[in-house]
Amino acid sequence: MRAVFCAVVCLSGCYAPAYEDCQISCAGNVCPSGLSCVAGMCRSGGASGVCGQGNRDGGVDAVVRDGSPSDVDGDGIPNTSDNCPTKSNANQADEDNDTLGDVCDPCPWSGTTADNHDSDGDGVGDGCDPRPNVVGDRIVLFEGFAGGVLPPGAMAVGPWMFSGGTASTVSGPQSTLVWPIPITSAETVFAHGTLDQVTNGKGDVEVLDAFEVANARGIGCSIGWPSGAVQPLMFLLDTGPNVVLSSMQMTAPLGIQTTFRIDRTAMGFQCKTIPQPNTVIVANGPMAASPNAGFRVRTATAHFDWIAVVTSQ
Repeated sequence: MRAVFCAVVCLSGCYAPAYEDCQISCAGNVCPSGLSCVAGMCRSGGASGVCGQGNRDGGVDAVVRDGSPSDVDGDGIPNTSDNCPTKSNANQADEDNDTLGDVCDPCPWSGTTADNHDSDGDGVGDGCDPRPNVVGDRIVLFEGFAGGVLPPGAMAVGPWMFSGGTASTVSGPQSTLVWPIPITSAETVFAHGTLDQVTNGKGDVEVLDAFEVANARGIGCSIGWPSGAVQPLMFLLDTGPNVVLSSMQMTAPLGIQTTFRIDRTAMGFQCKTIPQPNTVIVANGPMAASPNAGFRVRTATAHFDWIAVVTSQ
């Protein structure tokens, strides 16, 4: 386990799934850019024949080789055992255990066949696509904390630790972990984490969107006990003045693995947490000139398994 006490920014490229020949099916003859629909499967490089009979193109002649013919992405993992043979991923991280590496998985946090199916052909699997039947969505961030260190591109403030595929922070006044995201017309932030403990009956975890680092202002999809609350709440928080914009009572969330979803559209923000209260609350909030997404934890101990951001046109 390695503790990180820092506020540092690293630059990294955007997440962009890179599909192989025969990796995904096509609906309505639609496939991601660079692939064509042949007999219900997305094919690359003019490949033909039946999928699964040794004739997969594998991306070998459809991508620029970074390594030898036996390791085309140059990540040190032979093509035959690489869970993403056309995009470098030496750690072979596979959050959902579906045999597709996170960096080229159309739905990296939910790995059923139905979730990976991409109905609209925009590169985001239906189980991870906020609009599975509308073209134009893109996964710009997925982080499953497989590296055991501060992830590239992240900025951490407070005592964050990275180990065992999780990011965790111990009780303190406030800890944040955020990544810069593109400015778009809309985005959805998904995350999975657990509020483990609060201090003196107060504390919360927040999944952040439209967060400005300079003034610590954004919108948090949150669970816990904010200041003044007697009962635990799911709530949308304006993190600058720490004002609760909308809320709903919930049963005590301590120790419960929770999936968070916060959507930003022209109409405002929506927050939903599963397994409970499993409903949507809405509010208007500030838009960010330099947006970030991530986590904030206040007077609590918490850990997170992954975070993802999907942008929409």
